[in-house]
Amino acid sequence: MAQLKSELEIVHYLVAQGVSAAQPVPSHTGELLHQTEFDNLTYFGCVFEQAPGIFFHRDAINQERFFRAAGETMGLLHQTLKKFDRPRDFERFHWEADRWCDFEKCVPRHETAAWKLYQELRSWLARESTDPSLFGLVHGDFTINNLRIQDGAIAVFDFDSCCEHWYAYEIAAFLHYFGGQDDETRRLAYCSVLDGYARTGSLTAEMLGQIPPFGKMRLLFSFLVFAQEWGFHELSPQQETYFALRRRLFQAPPTWAAQ
Repeated sequence: MAQLKSELEIVHYLVAQGVSAAQPVPSHTGELLHQTEFDNLTYFGCVFEQAPGIFFHRDAINQERFFRAAGETMGLLHQTLKKFDRPRDFERFHWEADRWCDFEKCVPRHETAAWKLYQELRSWLARESTDPSLFGLVHGDFTINNLRIQDGAIAVFDFDSCCEHWYAYEIAAFLHYFGGQDDETRRLAYCSVLDGYARTGSLTAEMLGQIPPFGKMRLLFSFLVFAQEWGFHELSPQQETYFALRRRLFQAPPTWAAQ
């Protein structure tokens, strides 16, 4: 319950500060969060407004304008959350609890490329600063599936993954979707997102240096998601192809290093 209440407090704060985010809607009793028991399980319910606009579709929007607006929205969100005064009972999970804690039991040791990258990233992260200029509350899942576009403006929703993380990881996670695109689209995404972010947030040289390894981390995260969902036995040809591509990319230079 505390986690859900804290999520709603974050959304209320962001909206009050001018960030376009889908707000929770009170029930007819005036409550935002309802709890019920069924079959010895506890369920919580909350309804949100529909975010205005349309899903991302590369043929239906101006991509450069979208990338820049996404960067501006993310930068504003991060900058705003830096000033969030957390209530005494505020509670959000540690970022590693979002699947990462399951890596060692879900990915078998014979997946050597994945394990090598996992160990390299853990070693690198252990040395990374958690200074407030680099690390703080983020959306946690700032991806095209959780954004809507209207007249060039971005509305964001689904703060279930909101937690403390590195700001550069959130940038890299958003860029990850476009990592398989052609060179021109990748350059456009990278430059426009960072240009937008710098307009509303604080983009430092240290953050820029973190984007390549965090890009690798997001790639490994995508591998982990489907290792949990599919396992590694009796896979379809499409699933085999999915894993094979990532195994190759684990050993390749970072996607965003040369942008």
